[in-house]
Amino acid sequence: MPSRTFAGLTRGRDGKGSPGTTTRSRVGSATTTTTEDTTMMRTLHKTAPPSKARAATWKLVTLGTGAAAGALVELVLSQVWRTAAHAEPPSNAGDRRNPWGEALVWGGAIGLGAGLARVVASRSAAKVWEVATNDPPPGTTA
Repeated sequence: MPSRTFAGLTRGRDGKGSPGTTTRSRVGSATTTTTEDTTMMRTLHKTAPPSKARAATWKLVTLGTGAAAGALVELVLSQVWRTAAHAEPPSNAGDRRNPWGEALVWGGAIGLGAGLARVVASRSAAKVWEVATNDPPPGTTA
């Protein structure tokens, strides 16, 4: 009689067994993993040093969230400018045809908004990373 697994209990020919005594058992065509294997894999994962792949993934995550936050800030501030000034925002603050006041206000608003959005995006990405991986992002401390 082949061994069968019921709720983590492996039973052999004699029908006896206890939870977690066998590392793997086959049920039909599927392979199940016991609690001991899962615990060992989690322990190995937590003690492993950060890899280059994890660091590269974190960089991609922060670049993506930063770019999305920057685009969102520009959209929101453009709409606020249109509502407040009843005109289009300066497309290029360095253009000499734009008045100094408009250029300075627009540049300051974009700079402040982008800085705040970067902080919010970075902290949010770090929180999501920690929830997803159970580890702090590479290059940061717990």
